[in-house]
Amino acid sequence: MFQLLFDFLTPKHHEIAKKDEDKFIFVAESPVGESVILSKEFGAKIKYKILLSLNLTKNDLRIKTVCFFCKFGSPQVVDVDPSQELLPIWRSTISQNPVDHVLSREFENNGEKLMNLIFPDFVKQFNGFKLVAANSVKTFQRTEMFLDKDGEYKPIRGLYFTILDVMRQHFNFTVKIIPSFGDGGTGLLLKNGTWLGSVADILHGRAHIGMVSAQTFQRNDAVGFAFSLNYEWITFTTGKPKTLFSWKSIFKPFDVVMWSLVVSSVFGVTFTFVVIDKYISNHWGLRGIISYIVGSIFEQYYEGPSLNPIRILCACWLLFSLVISCAYRSKIFVFLMFPELTKIPQNFEELSKSTDFTWGLNYVAGAAYAVFATSTEQTYVKIFKGMELIRDPYECFHKAATTNFACISWQSFSEYNSHRNFTDRSGRSKVMGAPSFTFFIPCGWVLEKRAIFRTNFDRVLHMGHDTGLVKKWEAIDWEFLRARRYAWEKQSNYTEEAEETGSKPLTLRNLTGGFWLLIIGILVSVLLYLTEIIKGRKLKLYFIQIWKKNQQHQKSPRDNIEENIETNFSQD
Repeated sequence: MFQLLFDFLTPKHHEIAKKDEDKFIFVAESPVGESVILSKEFGAKIKYKILLSLNLTKNDLRIKTVCFFCKFGSPQVVDVDPSQELLPIWRSTISQNPVDHVLSREFENNGEKLMNLIFPDFVKQFNGFKLVAANSVKTFQRTEMFLDKDGEYKPIRGLYFTILDVMRQHFNFTVKIIPSFGDGGTGLLLKNGTWLGSVADILHGRAHIGMVSAQTFQRNDAVGFAFSLNYEWITFTTGKPKTLFSWKSIFKPFDVVMWSLVVSSVFGVTFTFVVIDKYISNHWGLRGIISYIVGSIFEQYYEGPSLNPIRILCACWLLFSLVISCAYRSKIFVFLMFPELTKIPQNFEELSKSTDFTWGLNYVAGAAYAVFATSTEQTYVKIFKGMELIRDPYECFHKAATTNFACISWQSFSEYNSHRNFTDRSGRSKVMGAPSFTFFIPCGWVLEKRAIFRTNFDRVLHMGHDTGLVKKWEAIDWEFLRARRYAWEKQSNYTEEAEETGSKPLTLRNLTGGFWLLIIGILVSVLLYLTEIIKGRKLKLYFIQIWKKNQQHQKSPRDNIEENIETNFSQD
């Protein structure tokens, strides 16, 4: 009977009554009325209620209500005794015609105070009530617990446990932590309509709150939510930009257009010099012109011409080469001493178009995967097609820190793994989160819909956000992670190479371009030298052959006399 009455007064699909805010008045004879307001449905689920208890034999009317946790955490019926000052006002108020809604002026002036006396808030003090909290084992970035020797779960760290402890001290209750139902998740709706995770614990009365849960449309239809403790969004994490060392740095001071203009200018001036020198003076020659042009670019002295037409052109060329050489030297110093860094994608669109980066999802099942799997936006469709699923978070973020890889995850997972595994003693991280994000969603505690303690908890959570304490507690939690890692490193004698700070000596990688130029120059010189040797030997052989031929045609007088004697002797 009580359940039917409760469902009628607090319907699920109509905002006709709010069982945590509206005021309910029950009129019944004593002691029947007390059993109604002490029932499971009304005693623990309707916050503001009074019973007008009638005693017909004594012609007496008393106001009673239920204090939820007054009896050592259990409900207890208590009398409501308005002060003598407001009692006449209350009596005159209830004597008004309820159909006409006519209120006395006294009630208008003192109504709020009277309402607080008649409908007191008994959820400010829990008197040691045992609050059961269902915690997901998959939300280790926000909550971490362990099973003690007595078989009970105890908190280790986490923002949500920190806030829960603040609530415990403020409202005076005890906490029992249980792992969430099923697979230990936050809330998963199966195809048959069955819930798993913290949402199932709330629906079936196994827990009063669920620790970490994102506020989705499906969950919002099944359970209620406290004020958000934090906000989550999907982002991606990459390694810090890496230095690009390349011999091509010697060409980077100018772009392609500038190099084309410089080379064209050199050829144009060379051609002009050749034409003028050939038809006017014939003084330099091609070798002299090239030596002058190249020498002026490298600021080397070479004797100039004596004719005025060429002098004017030389003056202009010297000014041009001075500007070009100064500009090149100033830029080449920057490129050699401070090499370029790899370009890191700043948003999902840049990531999908990147040819240097691959990406993967730190797969924990649920909303993050569904965002990309169901999206029709072309950027996310392309991301989903090339997305690798990685269940091990360390593997995903380590790959991002060491290679050109983007690890897609919830923002809190990124911060957790960064502080836990990839941050040095000075707080410098080897990974960095992208400034872009998607799928912004609030997260917090799940409760029974319109739970009696929701508004009181929300008030404390509001103050925590307004005063900045939530951010402070989060920073303390990350610091705890780093301290625990350093303790492990010290215990296991693990050392990590510290990142160098301040001025760094130049290495071969900084000056690779200069050494490549030197090597190319040496190779070209050796090749030219070998070419000249080969040519020299061919010329020597050629001259030797010519000399031999000449020797054959130019014989001595003695050889001629002997040849004539032999000829005459043969004729005789």
